[in-house]
Amino acid sequence: IISIGAGVAVPTCYFGKLLGAKVIFIESFCRIHSPSFSGKIVYPITDLFIVQWKKLLRFYPKAVFGGSLI
Repeated sequence: IISIGAGVAVPTCYFGKLLGAKVIFIESFCRIHSPSFSGKIVYPITDLFIVQWKKLLRFYPKAVFGGSLI
């Protein structure tokens, strides 16, 4: 499952994880200074969490900085 953070994706990510799916979450480009609500909820179950701003690495220490993914 690949998600960019819409709130409706949160239950999908958790359900998919229960079924054994890999979860990749890309934090929204517009999140520069603070994490999104969806990101905070999904972060613990992700297999890969990508941020587009280095500042967000302090909120998500296991995340990968991907730069602009537009």
